[in-house]
Amino acid sequence: MKKIILLIVLVGFAYSSSFAIYSRTMKNCGRFGCSSVKELRDEKNVTITCKNPGVSECPTVFGGGQQGGPDEVIANELLQFAITTIQNGTLSGESSNGNFIVVWQSDNIQMTNSSIIITKI
Repeated sequence: MKKIILLIVLVGFAYSSSFAIYSRTMKNCGRFGCSSVKELRDEKNVTITCKNPGVSECPTVFGGGQQGGPDEVIANELLQFAITTIQNGTLSGESSNGNFIVVWQSDNIQMTNSSIIITKI
């Protein structure tokens, strides 16, 4: 019984450690941009958060346009796909590209309240 529990814990840890998440969220941004723009990064995750009306543009690439590793390149391609899809009027949806899934949702094509999450599985 103890071996089964240990195996379940190890499999769960290995499974959860394989995820990487790239997210871009805009909350209550205005017509001309956002007042707060932040990008946070840790070993596997990149989060862009843009809030409140202002004049700063919310980044449309992870890593500030600097070339990241192969996962970040794919994440940026999927981010561009989701942004273009929203701007073309499909305000929510999901798609996959090999080992990645992108899910997006927006209130409008200006993306003033929107979320794009890309997960490596």
